[in-house]
Amino acid sequence: MMIGVAVGGGLAAAAVCGVVAPQVARPWCVGRMADRARQKGLVCLTLDDGPGPTLTPRVLDLLARHEAPATFYLLGFRAEAAPDVASRVRDAGHEVGAHTMWHKHAWKS
Repeated sequence: MMIGVAVGGGLAAAAVCGVVAPQVARPWCVGRMADRARQKGLVCLTLDDGPGPTLTPRVLDLLARHEAPATFYLLGFRAEAAPDVASRVRDAGHEVGAHTMWHKHAWKS
């Protein structure tokens, strides 16, 4: 599972943390989002390609401990394989998005 950060509605993965997915590695975009994060004090967490039976529950525990909301983009085949974990994501009140049934990584295909 990849952990990403989107700032102020932007769609860059972990831009503020300095870990940027290749498809969004644009200096102007990263700089602008980092500035917005500092100005507004906003950071939105996105977690892609889950749920996983081991990591996702640990992430959920951490988010709950800090009362932090996140958006989870779930892969259908993984949600089918771990329905209890997918339900836990939803029941915790996090945003849930579909990340297709299964997908290939664009930068690896």
